[in-house]
Amino acid sequence: MIGAIVTSGGAEFVEGVILGAVNSLKSPVILLGGPTGDSAALVFQQYGFDARFYAPEIGRASAFKMLRSIFSKGIEAVLVETLVAARRAGLLDEIWEEIRTTLCTGDIEGTLQTWIRSHARSAQRRCHEMQEVSDFLQEIGIEAVLPQASGQVFARSFQLGVSDAFPQEPASFREVIEYLQKQQSNHAKT
Repeated sequence: MIGAIVTSGGAEFVEGVILGAVNSLKSPVILLGGPTGDSAALVFQQYGFDARFYAPEIGRASAFKMLRSIFSKGIEAVLVETLVAARRAGLLDEIWEEIRTTLCTGDIEGTLQTWIRSHARSAQRRCHEMQEVSDFLQEIGIEAVLPQASGQVFARSFQLGVSDAFPQEPASFREVIEYLQKQQSNHAKT
């Protein structure tokens, strides 16, 4: 680890990650971690950077960035694959409007939580639906990368017993996430 090399020489090590786009118009957010990350953030701020202390432990800021990337890059990939297929099917404007409406109006947090809560009951059905979507994309000449990967996520959840664990939709999305995390951990140990 780089931090161990730096600190073995008597220096302080500060972990830093950049969130968002780097461009000349606006400073990206910089998350800093480590025992002296808070004082490093103050130095960066004096020079006009949007630096924030994240955690005293080395590694948490990097883990945050990587996990955030699953979502942000995943959404980008979903949009690209969906819109290329929509254009091929002659439905680009209609699909774009549906995406925009879903994300820009109403209670997006409530929508996201509903998707996760309903994942427990619907994982198997959604797996089958993604297979149908994959077949359709192949018919129109589009490689179905994300529907196949999504289908695998739904299949894994079903195989881990999420539907049996939640015969009724749970009150909180966290229940589903906690169950799946525990089951995946237990499954990895066997």
